[in-house]
Order: sequence, then C-alpha cells, then structure tokens
Amino acid sequence: MFKKQKKVFISYKRHVTPDEPLAFELFTRLSKKHDVFLDRTIAVGEKWGKRIEKEIQNADYFIVLISQDSILSE
Repeated sequence: MFKKQKKVFISYKRHVTPDEPLAFELFTRLSKKHDVFLDRTIAVGEKWGKRIEKEIQNADYFIVLISQDSILSE
C-alpha cells in the first residue's frame, strides 16, 4: 500500500548551535520519506515571507526547535 508523503515544516534559529545542525539532521532524515521544507531552499529573489507563509499553511506537521538563543529571536 502506498503512503502519501507528509509535508513537514522545520522552524529553527539560523547560525546557532544546536539549532541549525539539528534542523539539518532532521531535514536529511525526514526527507527520505517526506516532503520537508527548510528555509535554505528559498531561491534568491523569491519573496521569502510569502513562501514561508505558504509552506506553513500547506504543512501537515510543524516542527519548532526551541533553544536558549531561539527564544530571544523574533
């Protein structure tokens, strides 16, 4: 039986450890079976705010990495 890939959105604080390495690890592992969005896939010149909003709305799962640095970020 074929299982539909789920859409996953990963939210994390960029350029911070452990957030960024963990986000990449999750992306690598989950991408084997699911359609995973990580903000590194946004093309240069693309309106990132609209793209992120669209990806969040279409996500089946939303993973938020919370760390000491991320709680201080907007």
